[in-house]
Amino acid sequence: MNAIYKYELASPGKTSLAIPRGGKILSVGNQSENLVMWVLVDTLEDRNDFVDIRAFETGQEIDDCFLDEDCKFLGTVVFESGHYVVHVFRT
Repeated sequence: MNAIYKYELASPGKTSLAIPRGGKILSVGNQSENLVMWVLVDTLEDRNDFVDIRAFETGQEIDDCFLDEDCKFLGTVVFESGHYVVHVFRT
């Protein structure tokens, strides 16, 4: 059975998560001024994939590793009516 799960993320910062194996990240966004990620998962899957998610503020320096193919940009999320913006990557 499939369902969409929500995970709260550090903003800015790194969040390490265990998601059901094969989970598909759908989007990241602002929910009640919290950074969240929605993932389509198989609720019957009993094994997990471990993923690291990183969020950076606009203007914050980032590591060179974010330029390689193993790092995937997930989206830009706006908070506080546009006064605070973060950029989210799966590493």
